[in-house]
Amino acid sequence: MIMNEKTIIEGAYVEKGIKLKLFIQYTENCNLENVSRIMMDLDPDNNFIVLGFEYVLSFDKYIQIWKDWREFITHELEKQVENQLYKPKSIYDFLCQKHSDYFRMYRKTIEINKETLMVNEANFIDLDKEMISIKDIVSFKYISARREVANKEVDKTLSMQTSKIYEKTETNPIQNKAVEDFKDKLSETDNQC
Repeated sequence: MIMNEKTIIEGAYVEKGIKLKLFIQYTENCNLENVSRIMMDLDPDNNFIVLGFEYVLSFDKYIQIWKDWREFITHELEKQVENQLYKPKSIYDFLCQKHSDYFRMYRKTIEINKETLMVNEANFIDLDKEMISIKDIVSFKYISARREVANKEVDKTLSMQTSKIYEKTETNPIQNKAVEDFKDKLSETDNQC
């Protein structure tokens, strides 16, 4: 999609990303105190709630990532011309570093039809915008499966920490090139482990 020569027109664009829907069914015996703010339907016969979690790329961000990818790959090819031994970074490297600049996370409660159990994506409440916490309803735990060189003290990769520090110091083209070369070396080190 972002590697295509031409962009998709807005009318034909479908949001890309990861979506998770969590269907919750409750009974008369359940305490509704924690879920009352996320209920989309007050009909007593509708005992379903749907929580949606999304990490998606909007059309505007798609256009931006498409342009940025072209600039990135052009820059990588220029590096290879300067140094024949340089291996240009892939789309994977580009997205690993920049995905959060383009994709947005949404947490929402979505209307569900009690008869068909079909969700109506157009009718929802944005939990973040409304500042509705769901910590008393559902809790996510995860285990990091990263296989990169890690700084055990804060459990983040060395290259990511260093990149963040140097992003703040990039001020002129010479410094930018030096920082870019440094980031490339760090990425190579991460990939060797």
